Amino acid sequence: MNEPYTPAKQGFTLVELAISVSIVGILAAISIPAFQRSRDNTRIGALEHDLRLYEQEFDTFELDNGHYPNSVSAVGVYPEGMAERMSSAWKMPSPIGGTYRWVYTTESDPANRSAYINIVHSGQYPIAIDPGRLKDIDAHIDDGDPSSGSLQISGENLRYYIKL
Repeated sequence: MNEPYTPAKQGFTLVELAISVSIVGILAAISIPAFQRSRDNTRIGALEHDLRLYEQEFDTFELDNGHYPNSVSAVGVYPEGMAERMSSAWKMPSPIGGTYRWVYTTESDPANRSAYINIVHSGQYPIAIDPGRLKDIDAHIDDGDPSSGSLQISGENLRYYIKL
């Protein structure tokens, strides 16, 4: 007895599937680093913007009061007299990770005091950007050397000096 003719089922061969998966993998390998760079550039731009705004707010406070606000030991807490001046973003992690903390040193001679925004790395809010990109941030807003100038790396933390 002859079986009726049935055409071959339509479908993909194993080779065709392997080629398709390989192409998707290559495209992903090309696009993921570009996406990460783009994401980091956005975070860096947001951080630079935030630091400039905070600097203006602290400088305005200093002009109004003759001194900067006192240091705050806890992260994400407004310095005294700054809550009404600053956005709520101060209390949240920075765009690159870490949390903000205000430091105004207490040397007896006010001319020797430093005032800076400390971006504190922690287990809960790690600074989540490639250390090499920190030089890019420094190059945009300072001298390109993260060991000197207004933006400095201090251990795992960043310091943005308003007054050196």
